[in-house]
Amino acid sequence: MLNLEHNDIEEGVVSGFHPSLVKLNLSYNHMRVFPISLTTLVNLQEISLNSNRLTDITGIESLVSIVSIELDDNLLTELIVDWKQLNQLKFLSVKNNKLLKYSTSNPEVQSISSDLFLFTNIDRLDLHGNAGLSKR
Repeated sequence: MLNLEHNDIEEGVVSGFHPSLVKLNLSYNHMRVFPISLTTLVNLQEISLNSNRLTDITGIESLVSIVSIELDDNLLTELIVDWKQLNQLKFLSVKNNKLLKYSTSNPEVQSISSDLFLFTNIDRLDLHGNAGLSKR
């Protein structure tokens, strides 16, 4: 476990992690996008990115061994990710973000891809505190 919370880290500064890293906490920093340098962490099983300023998590699908993702208290408006790559995922927490909408039937009216439910092993999903989120 590498704990780097409360370090004023910005996404461009995140690099140099050993590829065998299994748990990483980058909460309470200043990242706006998912750090591309983390895509090499193919053994990472748990990541916490709570309380940053994330608006984009593109690249997170490269974490093919990930089991748990925490994205609470960010600025995310959508979770459109290639969830098919994350078939080990069991826990996803996206509390207190700015997710806007969700629809299982209309892909044009969603902020969460239905692939999350079709291709992962997710058994815990926390969307609490996303005031704009409504199921249609």
